[in-house]
Amino acid sequence: MNKKKIFSLILTTCLLFGIIAYGENSETVNIQDIQKEVKTEEKTDVSLYIEEIKNADGENILDSVKSEEKENEDSVIESTPIAVDSELPEETKQLAEMYGVNTLSSEDVELLSIYPQSSEKMFEEQLSSMNYPRAKFATVEINGKIYVLGGINDDGIVKTVECYNYKNDIWENVTQLPVDIRDFGVAAIGNTIYIAGGYINGVVSDRVYAYDIVTDTWTEKASMSEKRTRHAFINAEGLLYAVGGKNDSGTLKSVEVYNFANNTWTRLEDINESRMDAAIAYGYGKIYIIGGFDEKIGYVGSCECYNIQEQTWIAIEGIGNIENMYTRPNALVYGNDIYVYWKGADPAGYIWQSVYNINSNSWSEPICTWLNSSYASVSTVEDGICVLGGFKEDEYIADVYYEYNGSKPNIAMEQGVIKSETVCIDNEI
Repeated sequence: MNKKKIFSLILTTCLLFGIIAYGENSETVNIQDIQKEVKTEEKTDVSLYIEEIKNADGENILDSVKSEEKENEDSVIESTPIAVDSELPEETKQLAEMYGVNTLSSEDVELLSIYPQSSEKMFEEQLSSMNYPRAKFATVEINGKIYVLGGINDDGIVKTVECYNYKNDIWENVTQLPVDIRDFGVAAIGNTIYIAGGYINGVVSDRVYAYDIVTDTWTEKASMSEKRTRHAFINAEGLLYAVGGKNDSGTLKSVEVYNFANNTWTRLEDINESRMDAAIAYGYGKIYIIGGFDEKIGYVGSCECYNIQEQTWIAIEGIGNIENMYTRPNALVYGNDIYVYWKGADPAGYIWQSVYNINSNSWSEPICTWLNSSYASVSTVEDGICVLGGFKEDEYIADVYYEYNGSKPNIAMEQGVIKSETVCIDNEI
């Protein structure tokens, strides 16, 4: 695959599934801070850095990204020699038509052959839009309401937090994030939302903040034992687990747990493989860590499971094509199933869904949702699943799409957020 093709795919799929917000009081990105951290951030499996797209004249890097993305998309169109015509198999032509593309590279043809299709579109019902467009943000559900925290948009790193009431289809602003922060972990215990780590002013942090949804106030808690960002973060049995991520030393294996009762962090056994931008979920006494990225080896296609009682990590069946993901996966739990959403490498960059059944230890075949927003997030709500926001067609969006699932989520299982992003869809998709 040529460099322009890979570069375009990476840029156009800045998604999943993740973690930070936008609003009237938001500040623009400090180009010097971004330039400092991109030296180690966003390394791809073909050794490309986002630093390559820095604007030498110091213009807003987000504008530079979008401009360069458009130029590379045009270049890819010019360099794809295979037209969707009689030279290709009929099945491939049908798939290309479903994707809405008119030309294909040989790599595209190969990808089409390994990405099965769903016959019906998903998430066609649209709910009220968020108050602010955003991508790479975090979501968490409490008492049937979705809380959206942080993200980025045209104004850069932003701080607003908003709450969605599914029953009346209304978004309401609440107290914004206490600091300028992005790529943090988010999870909830009872009526309290916790955010941990992330970048604060371009520096990897170990700080932790708690938001009380009743009093609408933020307080700072004990810091983690290790600085980390783009990590997985989840509530399991009333304790908060921070898994993997990255800091100045590289991609992490370390795991630590927070006890809110005594405001302390404790180190646990490391995961088997270093990973950041991984999806995380909890069910029946086990924590599942899915996919992710390692700066040294690229995308991580494996999955691991932590038995809380035995305090050990073991490898479980991988998700199959997860190594072909181009962005951070998102995960959430419904009943006995873990739903994972991720941005595919298909020509149109759609969001894909795979389902892991906890009882059978098996994955479903991935299916296409027919949504193609980058760095969106996912959340459960009432009897369905929502895909929120992201970056689409050169702009940040506030759209919210809903899919009826038909069964209530298991209350004993907390939603995982991909960066994280939830992170993630980041926790972040």
